[in-house]
Amino acid sequence: MTPTEIDALLAAEQYRKALSSIELTLAAEPDASTRWRLQLRRARLSLLMGEEAADELILLAGDLLVDDCTDRAEVAAELPLVHALIIRGYARKRCQDLAGQAVAAAREAVGEALDVLVAEGGCAMTFDEREAARELYERALELYPGEGAAHLAMANLAYVVGDFDDALAHQQQLDEGGLHWARGVRLRGTVHAARHEFDAEAEQWLLLLERVPDGDWAVTDRLALALALVAAGRRDEAMEQFRTAWRDEPDSGEGQYARERMEFLEAAGEDTA
Repeated sequence: MTPTEIDALLAAEQYRKALSSIELTLAAEPDASTRWRLQLRRARLSLLMGEEAADELILLAGDLLVDDCTDRAEVAAELPLVHALIIRGYARKRCQDLAGQAVAAAREAVGEALDVLVAEGGCAMTFDEREAARELYERALELYPGEGAAHLAMANLAYVVGDFDDALAHQQQLDEGGLHWARGVRLRGTVHAARHEFDAEAEQWLLLLERVPDGDWAVTDRLALALALVAAGRRDEAMEQFRTAWRDEPDSGEGQYARERMEFLEAAGEDTA
C-alpha cells in the first residue's frame, strides 16, 4: 500500500487498518524513500491512536531524522512533520525545556513550516500559554491560508476560551474528507452540547456516522449521538443507537456502557428526559 493510500485511511480514521497495512508493506518494500514515508505515517499513527508512549513517539520520529539511507531531497516536504512529532512528544511528556529545544531545532532545519507552527502552538497550549498559541496559529494561517491543521487548531483554542462563534467559523473552513474534518465535526458537536442545542449536536454525530462509518471512533461517535438524543428528549431514537453500539461491540467497554444505558432507559420508562 502506498503512502497516499495510507493517508486516505488516516482521513477515514481507519487507524488500525492503516497500521496493519504499513507493517505488511514495510516487510516487502525495497525503496528507501517509500519506507521512510511509511515509517513517518507509523509515527503519526502513534500520536493519533494515543497508544505509544511519548518516548516511543520521540524515538520513532528521531530515527527518521538520522536515517542515512534516504535521499533527503525526496522526502524534504515531509521533514516538518517529523520535527512536529518530536515537539508534540516532548509536550506530551510535559518537558517544556526539551520541547523548546525541539522547536528551535525545527525552526533551524525547516523554518516556519505549517506543521512546526501548529505543533509549537499545541505545545504552548499544553503549558497554558494561550496568547502565544494564538499568535502561532495566526502566523500559520497568514503563511498557509486555508490549511486545515491551522483552522482546527484555532477552532480548538477558541473553544477552550469560550468563543464558540469563532470555533465554529474555523471549523467550517475544514474540507470534507480531509485529515482534520472528522475532528472538526466532533468539535462542532461539542459546541452545540455546551450551548444545550442537543438536536443540532445529534446532527453532527449522525453526519460523522454517515461519512466515516468504518472509522475506529465510530462506536464512540454512536454513543455520543445516543446521549445527545437522550438530552433532546428523543428516547426511542436513543435506545436504537445504544442498541446498535452494543451489537457492534458487545464485549468492549463502549458496548457494555451502551447496554447499561439501555437498561437504565428501559427501567426509567417514558419519564426519562
